[in-house]
Amino acid sequence: MGILIAVAVVNSGRNPDRDVRLEKDRLVTFLRDVQNMSLSAEQVSETGASACYDTSYSPHKYLCNICGYGVREDNDGNIQAYYVKRTDPNADCSLLAGESGQDYAGKIFLPRNDVTISGLGTSDRIFFLIPNGDIYENGSQASSDITINISKTDASTTADVDVTIAPGGIIR
Repeated sequence: MGILIAVAVVNSGRNPDRDVRLEKDRLVTFLRDVQNMSLSAEQVSETGASACYDTSYSPHKYLCNICGYGVREDNDGNIQAYYVKRTDPNADCSLLAGESGQDYAGKIFLPRNDVTISGLGTSDRIFFLIPNGDIYENGSQASSDITINISKTDASTTADVDVTIAPGGIIR
């Protein structure tokens, strides 16, 4: 009976390694979701679809073209998804990959279990360009892995793990 109680007490406590691995899985899922929005070319309009058309032209021109979706850290240490749209239908979206864009309402990664995320500062942006999900980091097309570190220090133990985004689009 004493052994079972000891095992239960040990397993019920916080485990930094477990917390970090759980947050890594959550962050990878979040990043893949944002990446998939660019691969599916999901369209967003905060004012409704009718606002996307300029009725002065015939046929109507689509004006709220979404160039892609990205992530950036906010001032609270959360990771906010955002999107960039072009107002000029002829603009090259790759030139807009470094823009700050507009927050994608409700799409925020909130770190849990007292983990810390580093490698993605408040001025850094990871952007997935529509339609192929080409990856940009701070406005430049990624040529090497992008690394985001997740860590937790608990009493005398520190656990950390990296999330990497390869230029080819693999997130692990």
